Amino acid sequence: MKHREAAVSIKQTVLMVVREMSSSAGYIYKYEAEGKVTREDSEEYMEKVQAALDYIISEFLEPVYALHPDLRPKCCGCEKSPEPE
Repeated sequence: MKHREAAVSIKQTVLMVVREMSSSAGYIYKYEAEGKVTREDSEEYMEKVQAALDYIISEFLEPVYALHPDLRPKCCGCEKSPEPE
């Protein structure tokens, strides 16, 4: 995605999908605790969600970040605040 505006839009959309899928993982554990799904079902679901997230990130986000490195989120631990004197 060479056009920056399109890259920003794709990044925002993909991150929204990632957030929603991650939230669904939390729900499945709740359902398992309530006895609504089996442990096997929740484990299978989690494996599929993780595989989908890995694919989405590698196939959609990484190419955007390769062309527009400034769009990659900064690591919280990588940027140190200046220490007060």
